[in-house]
Amino acid sequence: MAGDWIKMQIGLDSSPEVIRMSDMLEISEEQVVGCLFKLWCWADQHTENGNAHGVTYKWIDRYISVTGFAQSLQVVGWLSNAD
Repeated sequence: MAGDWIKMQIGLDSSPEVIRMSDMLEISEEQVVGCLFKLWCWADQHTENGNAHGVTYKWIDRYISVTGFAQSLQVVGWLSNAD
């Protein structure tokens, strides 16, 4: 079955970054991975190089439905130049 897909790291749920985000957000590692998947799918469809002009921390938190998600991405080094 063909179609659009994105590659995800095996063991992502046990990476130090995901565990730290899980702790910060008080949600499970599996929930963090699901949120990352949703955000990465959006970025894959709507950006050319990963830069999303006009996307703010507030926008990310609303889109993912987790308050503080964008800040946790910044803390672990997976987000820069937002807001």
